[in-house]
Amino acid sequence: MTNALKKCEAQEPIDLGVLAQLVGYQLHRAEIDSYRQFTSLFGKNSTSPKQFSALVLVAANPEMSQVDLGKVLGMDRATTTAMIDTLENRGLLMRQRSTVDRRKHMLRLTKRGEESLQVMKRRVREHDERLTSRLTSQERMTLMSLLKKIRTSDEML
Repeated sequence: MTNALKKCEAQEPIDLGVLAQLVGYQLHRAEIDSYRQFTSLFGKNSTSPKQFSALVLVAANPEMSQVDLGKVLGMDRATTTAMIDTLENRGLLMRQRSTVDRRKHMLRLTKRGEESLQVMKRRVREHDERLTSRLTSQERMTLMSLLKKIRTSDEML
């Protein structure tokens, strides 16, 4: 039943039509599954995948600007600001005005953010292993390579 899904009520297969052959649809479904597993790991009102990514990026790039973080994560300014507000309110991140360009906010993890990130990284690695558990090591490496080839928004990476 690779081209069909079970209907919830009638238990009859749903024909996916052309969706079954579209890479974009399969990526979207995989992202949904990954997100569901991630939120079950951390809890619905806890750290989101984007928040985790933001913490990792700020840890790896101390004093990264708020604008650059938004660009790397593919978020607009308002969404980036709201996410940073949330992380700041949770005591994981702090922002400071740049001493070079006062219009910019530079980001850095708090001590609590650094400690929390270490725990999160372990849990996310476990999540990633579960997510790819049906793949061989070679298949996982191939998948990573192919996904990197597909991406078109890597100007900053």
